[in-house]
Amino acid sequence: MNTGKYQQGMTVYGVAFILLLIGFTTFTILKLFPVYMENFTISASLESLEKDPDQQFLGVMAVRSALMKRFGMNNVTQAGADDITITREGQIYYVDVDYEVQVPFIKNISLLVTFANHAEVTAR
Repeated sequence: MNTGKYQQGMTVYGVAFILLLIGFTTFTILKLFPVYMENFTISASLESLEKDPDQQFLGVMAVRSALMKRFGMNNVTQAGADDITITREGQIYYVDVDYEVQVPFIKNISLLVTFANHAEVTAR
């Protein structure tokens, strides 16, 4: 009764399931990668707005304009002017960029990704 020696490896169904799982995961990553890369660009734009020592913001519209210029230079299409909220408290502008992206996935199934980015810009 030494059958363990001859029963090695996976079945065809096991291999097919693993390949299906790898393919599904790869497909999902390829669909979501551009969305997350654009969010990284938005986050970098907010960070550069925060750390730019040469900026002199005279109002909320100046902050919005500077951020929209950065979005234009970086070819940001998912977040627009409607997604930007700027409030001023004392000598700090609180900039929030909150938006959602709906990515078509398979047939009538879509993926909804929500982002919330925040920056604090000092008024000068």
